Amino acid sequence: MAYTVQLRDESGEVLDELVLSALPVVRVPEVDDSASPVLRFIDPYGDTILNAAQAAALAEELTAVNQSSERDAKLLTALASRCSAAVHQYLWFIGD
Repeated sequence: MAYTVQLRDESGEVLDELVLSALPVVRVPEVDDSASPVLRFIDPYGDTILNAAQAAALAEELTAVNQSSERDAKLLTALASRCSAAVHQYLWFIGD
C-alpha cells in the first residue's frame, strides 16, 4: 500500500511531499481501535485530510508507536509537526 503525503496550504498549493511505501507503523489500526486517535482514520484507498489539531495528534501517536530510528516515521512526524505549527496548512494522505 503506497501513500503520498502532502503538506498543503489553504489554496491547495503543495508545500512539501513524502512518498511512503506504507505507513510507518507496526500495523494500521482498525477503525474501531480506540487506542489509535488518528491513524485508524487514514483511508488506505482514498484521500484523508488532517487539519493542524489532527496533525498534532498524529505526530504524538507516531512518536508513541514507532522506533525513533525508523526514517519514514521521523519524516512523517516532522511533516505532521510542521502542519500543526502553522496556520491554514493541511496534511493530505493520498491512498493507492
